[in-house]
Amino acid sequence: MNLAHCLVEELAAMRRLMELLDEEANQLAKAEVDGDALVHLAEAKQQQLEHLGVLSSERRELMGAEAVSSPEQALEAARVAGCESQWQELLKVAEQVSSHNHGNGRMIQLRMEQNQRLLNMISEARGRALYNRRGEAGRGESRLNLKV
Repeated sequence: MNLAHCLVEELAAMRRLMELLDEEANQLAKAEVDGDALVHLAEAKQQQLEHLGVLSSERRELMGAEAVSSPEQALEAARVAGCESQWQELLKVAEQVSSHNHGNGRMIQLRMEQNQRLLNMISEARGRALYNRRGEAGRGESRLNLKV
């Protein structure tokens, strides 16, 4: 495989990762999150990242060890191979992927914080801890007595 072909494949894989991140963001933005869909997306993202790792290794090998030691040298290696535009596009999409991934992580963090605040409010209203740190119901919780 030559460098131009490798970059085209890596760019396509990076764009697929972007699509998965967009799907994840859409799921996270819903009022009721579909956990199964998020698990499926996490698995798909992991597979895509593994594929990108293989392609990235191939690209670094094709560029030569000296070319991957600095961005300028990598750009020059791409220029010499006649694929400077693919390299520039790959860098651009990689930056977008990083930004989307950070945004999704922030959405997850905000949801977790919101859930914790709700649990704290329920706990305070009830006057004692509803759940312990492991997510188990607290001891001595009140239960409905349905005996006649």
